[in-house]
Amino acid sequence: MQVVLRALGVFVAIFSLSACGGTMTTPSSPSQNTISASNLAIGGFTTLSAKGETGRLSAMVTFSDGSIQDKSSAAQWASANLAIATVNSSGMVTAVNDGQTTITATFGNVSGSRMILVDLP
Repeated sequence: MQVVLRALGVFVAIFSLSACGGTMTTPSSPSQNTISASNLAIGGFTTLSAKGETGRLSAMVTFSDGSIQDKSSAAQWASANLAIATVNSSGMVTAVNDGQTTITATFGNVSGSRMILVDLP
């Protein structure tokens, strides 16, 4: 008898819910915060003083959660004037001729620049 009453109770509950037009839902998963890059600062030297001299720059990326990470190897590097100085994919700059050039690093949607002086004797 108890089994019949329990089954009847479940049936009445389901029927009542569907008769009211109600639906059963499960809670959705909590929204996930997306962490993104918010700033890129280039660190390192500013002057090279011999042809062929090299120096490494670093690309320090600040993220929206406040963390800072060295992304030098993951950044895209560029020199504004290859006749003055070149830069490779890891931020290593090589002096070519006297003058100034801007080295830029880009990581995702952020970039930073640093003026480099090549002052040959």
